[in-house]
Amino acid sequence: MTLTLIRNPALLMPIGLHPATIGANANQQFNAAGDKLAIIFHCPSTDVPDQITFEVAAVTTAGTAGNIEATLETVAADGTPSGTPVTNSATGSAAISTTGVKTIPGMDGTATVAEGDLVALVLTAGAGWDRDLTIKYRGGAVGAGLSIPYYATKDTAGSWVKASAHNVGLPFGVAKADGTYLHIPGLHGCFTTNITQTAYADASNPDEMGNQFIPDVPCALVGALAFLALGTNRDYSLSLYSSHLATPSQLATRAFDGDHDGGTNLLRYLRFAAPVNLTAGTTYAITVKARGTSNITLHQWDFTSNAELDGFVTKDFFWTQRDGGAGAPANPGNNFANTNTRVAGVFPILKKFDDGAAAGGGLVRHGGMSGGLTG
Repeated sequence: MTLTLIRNPALLMPIGLHPATIGANANQQFNAAGDKLAIIFHCPSTDVPDQITFEVAAVTTAGTAGNIEATLETVAADGTPSGTPVTNSATGSAAISTTGVKTIPGMDGTATVAEGDLVALVLTAGAGWDRDLTIKYRGGAVGAGLSIPYYATKDTAGSWVKASAHNVGLPFGVAKADGTYLHIPGLHGCFTTNITQTAYADASNPDEMGNQFIPDVPCALVGALAFLALGTNRDYSLSLYSSHLATPSQLATRAFDGDHDGGTNLLRYLRFAAPVNLTAGTTYAITVKARGTSNITLHQWDFTSNAELDGFVTKDFFWTQRDGGAGAPANPGNNFANTNTRVAGVFPILKKFDDGAAAGGGLVRHGGMSGGLTG
C-alpha cells in the first residue's frame, strides 16, 4: 500500500455549497387543499426514498383536519412532478399543526429505483385541509447554486413554478425506510440554522472552532476550504489535530494574515506548508483559531439529529471547539468539546489516497467527497 498523488485535490464537503452570502429563508404556504411543494433530484443509488424531513417554519392556523401527504412521483417532460406515482410506491401522511422539524415516512411501498432516476418528492395539503402553515424550502439566498436538485411550488389554484437550488443547498433530508439518510448532492439535510455564527477573537472562549472527521482510507491532507468572515485585525490560523478530545496533538498549523485575503467573500482556500498523512479510521480535528484582536466568524449549520448528517457529509463529521488560550493555538491543556448536530464551515482538502494495493483498502467511499480544485 502506498499513497498515490491524484491530479487535483479533492474536497471533503457537500456538493453545491457556495455561500458568499447567507440571505433569507423562503417558505411555501399551505393554506388550502391541493397546495404543493416538491423537490426533484436524481436517485443516488437503488435505495428507495421513503422518508422526507423538513421544517415547518410557522403555523398561522393549527386547524383540526387534513394531512400533509408525501408521495414519490415521476417527472413530466417540462421538469415538474407528473402526478403519477413511481410504480409500486405509496403515500405517507401526517397531521401537522406545530412548528419544528417533521418527518413523514411511508413512500417506498414495494417500489424500485435505479441509480440516476429522476424523481419528484411531493408534499401536498390533503383533502379536508383547514390549516395554515408554511414549510421552509430555501435556507439562504438564491445564487451560484445547483440547477439540480431543484424545488417547485404550486398553489392549488395555479401551476407549478420551478426554481433552482441555491448557495447552501436545499434544507430537506431524504432517508430510506430504516432511517438512514441518503447522500444526495444539493439536499443537505433539514438544517434548522444556517448562519455566520457568533464572532470570536483570540481572547474569547472558545477561540478555536472547526470539525472532527474520520478518513475512510489512508490519505494526505493539504489544507482546508474555510467559510470564514474576518474583522479588522483579522489574523487567524488553521490547525490539524489528533486526539482532540483527550490531549490534543497538533499535527500541522499555519498562521494567516487577513490583510492578505482579497475581498470580503466567505470562501478561503488554505494550505499547510506540507501535506500531512492521515490514517484510516483515526479521528482528526481541523480548526480555525482567531489570532487577532478583532472578531472572525465561521459559517454554521445546525440539525436536530446526528443521523441527518449522513445527508451533509457523514455522521462522524461535525463541530468541535475549545478555548486554546490567548496566543497558544497548540495549548495541550485545553481539550476540545464536540457538538454532533452542528457543522462548521471548515472542509478538509485531500491530495493523496491509498492505492488499494495489498491490505490498504479500496476506493474512497466518503459520502461528502467532491473534487475539482486545482492543485
